[in-house]
Amino acid sequence: MTGRKLIITELALGDRRIRLSGLTEDGRLLEARAEPLKEQGSGAKREGTGRIGDGWKADRSLLGNIYVGRVQRIVPNLHAAFIEIAPGKACYYPISEKEEPVFVKKIPSPRLVQGDELLVQVKKEAVKTKAPVVTANLNLSGRYAVVTANDHRVGVSGKLTREKQEHFKALIRQFFGGQLSCGVIIRTNAGEIPDEDVLAEVGRLKAALSDLIQKAAARTCFSCVYQANPRYLSYLQDVYQEGLSEILTDLPEVYAKVEEYRRDYPA
Repeated sequence: MTGRKLIITELALGDRRIRLSGLTEDGRLLEARAEPLKEQGSGAKREGTGRIGDGWKADRSLLGNIYVGRVQRIVPNLHAAFIEIAPGKACYYPISEKEEPVFVKKIPSPRLVQGDELLVQVKKEAVKTKAPVVTANLNLSGRYAVVTANDHRVGVSGKLTREKQEHFKALIRQFFGGQLSCGVIIRTNAGEIPDEDVLAEVGRLKAALSDLIQKAAARTCFSCVYQANPRYLSYLQDVYQEGLSEILTDLPEVYAKVEEYRRDYPA
């Protein structure tokens, strides 16, 4: 069997299991990503295959999630703050003058202060003793584009030709009437896609981000207002899909999610 394929399955490593997503081409592995699985409940009994639904579930990733966070403390010498996204779950937040946070609750002060509640997005997972890193520059990612709340510029994948880059920059500026109300990054996947499909996705992402921000005003502190896609779907979204001939999986719940994704983004 030849061509480029995405394979999603589960493997046992001793008493642990992982979900593995691998991109192959002509039988050669090009890239692989793994996510840990864990048993559901302390007394779960493993039977049968040990797959999800048989006592195992994905270890939920925080990456890409958006929360109503509360400023726990300011660290002036680091020009940073620690923001809780759940009780006792503090994240590192580099304070940037360029960012314009979306506040859900603001203590009267021109600066970010302890007790402020704002929307933050996890951009780096925790690593060993280091806390997760969050940003106030919210973004939503699609197959062809990414929209951002703060950085009102147009960016285009460096993998596209200079001609394509200039084309997309002009196209997006025209779409917004010259005055961008959000930032837009055009992804490599948009290279061979009709302009109207790319613009339709940009419009959907922009509307979804605006709706999320508007509804967050009524949410309580520590609410998760946006749940990022499972890792395997994010991988599918990230794959440059020119030449992708098959998606293979032996996991029913993954198959259902992939089918839903393919209905939204038909080949």
